Amino acid sequence: MIVGQFETCPYCGRLLEKKKISFFNEEIVLKCPCRIEADMANDKRISDMEEKQQKKDAVAAFLSNPDIGRRYEDKKFNNFEENEGNKSNLEFCKNFVASFSKYIKSGMGLLVMGGYGCGKTHLEIAVGRKLVAKGYSVKFYKAASLYNEYKKSLSFRSDEEANDFVREVNDCDLLIIDDLGINSLHSDYAYETFLYQIIDFRYANKLPIMISMNCVKSALQTSLTPRVLDRLASMTVSVVNNAPSYRATEKDKELQKARTKIAQSA
Repeated sequence: MIVGQFETCPYCGRLLEKKKISFFNEEIVLKCPCRIEADMANDKRISDMEEKQQKKDAVAAFLSNPDIGRRYEDKKFNNFEENEGNKSNLEFCKNFVASFSKYIKSGMGLLVMGGYGCGKTHLEIAVGRKLVAKGYSVKFYKAASLYNEYKKSLSFRSDEEANDFVREVNDCDLLIIDDLGINSLHSDYAYETFLYQIIDFRYANKLPIMISMNCVKSALQTSLTPRVLDRLASMTVSVVNNAPSYRATEKDKELQKARTKIAQSA
């Protein structure tokens, strides 16, 4: 509706003054502030939706890693089976994610130790997916896969190409190496050198690393060579997971169910 030199906004009823544009010699009505606010809100909504989708895509790409596999793609903090043996481990990993900006500034990471099947890989995946959703870049390797990549590196034609591979592995905010417990390191000098290059690169560039090992702290010296261990000790916080094996516990439960079923049918 037009009222003299003003026009009423059909959305909020505000009077909008008409302005003449001298170049075209015609009058226009300035955009109502309520429409400007609505456009800004809509732009933000679209931007938020795009950002949310980008995060979902990034997490999906992280979880598509063959080293993670279908068994671990649903692992999160909220479905981690907490008990007295791993409670402090869980809280430490949550804090690592919440305070990652500080960790990445200092270059400090985590060295998680514990027995087989106690949930170390679950927590690594949970840490990785949370950080990826926050916009950080994370790479996940099983130690065995990293070893296979190393063997491929033997075909490199020059040291520079081998160095390029090391840089490619390290091109991320957080590098996760799962199940590093390789006792043959001392007898495999070439692989130990390769592993040292990766760890030393992150140490020198203050890039956090997260490593899990199937051992206790007292066994580190027999699992890793001194120069690898020295770097890790300087750039990681050691966390121990004392939980029993979930796989063994689940097997016991299944056996108990089977015994009960047989007893009931007898």
